[in-house]
Amino acid sequence: MPPRARRAPSSWCARAPPPADHPTADEHAAAPRGVAGDPRGSAGPGSPWHAAAVLTAGARRAGAATALALALALAGAGAAAAHGQIVAEETEPVEGSRVGDPLRSLDLVFTEAPASHAFFAVTAPDGTRVDDGWAHGTQVRLREPVQEFYEVDGRWEPRSYYTGYTAEVAVAHWPARGEYVVSWASIASDGEPVVDSYAFTYDGEPTPAPEAWTAPTEGPDRQLADELTAQGVPLEGALAAEPGTVAPAGVDAAQDGEPGPATGVTTWLVLGGVVAGVVALVVAAGRRPRPAEEQRPGRSPAARR
Repeated sequence: MPPRARRAPSSWCARAPPPADHPTADEHAAAPRGVAGDPRGSAGPGSPWHAAAVLTAGARRAGAATALALALALAGAGAAAAHGQIVAEETEPVEGSRVGDPLRSLDLVFTEAPASHAFFAVTAPDGTRVDDGWAHGTQVRLREPVQEFYEVDGRWEPRSYYTGYTAEVAVAHWPARGEYVVSWASIASDGEPVVDSYAFTYDGEPTPAPEAWTAPTEGPDRQLADELTAQGVPLEGALAAEPGTVAPAGVDAAQDGEPGPATGVTTWLVLGGVVAGVVALVVAAGRRPRPAEEQRPGRSPAARR
């Protein structure tokens, strides 16, 4: 019976180099490492992955070892990794971009097709929803393949994904200029939850709502809600975006298929402790004096520069 592959935390995902035909093992090994689909993370400001990106930049200045420790610590405290993550560079509109035209739909690209009962929402600046259903779109060849690592027999092996799967989220109207938030929830093929959100700005002309339009208020259907709850994902507030903000994913870790806590409070408390500890390591590493053996006798400070 072949060994069961275990996927690496998403902080170990990387962008693979563009292949001539199929990537070689050396090309896989040389690929830079970052969050799959977006080196900043797929969630916006206020999310665990945004904090990871900001703190990792500081840790990198303090040394590669500290940066690696930070990435692993945050990956352990955050949500369990899953297939089907968003490919940020291929999505329209892109996170943080400005949109001038009243788009009829948003094209979100994932590394695998979202589940048929996945949930999508688009929230206007005033907090009302303007999404009008969604459908599976076309498959697209990624401009840059997404690489993920799996553990097989104690070794991490890279796998590259070259195809993106589009979810077309219809937008009924654009009631106002300002920041819009796109949120989604699904269950990936490996059974892990995929819950995230991002924001962009609409600065075009407002458009009226369709005749007899009623803004949706329902959340995920019962099947998806049960699956997310079993994985420790708190539904309350997980997909609701405050006007002008990005809603954090709020996913509790589900390790090896075991349900996590019933609320997101534990995750944020653990994450806060991890971040505080890592910040202390970063500061200590940055202030550490250079060892005496690094001083070369007979050379002035100016010459050493």
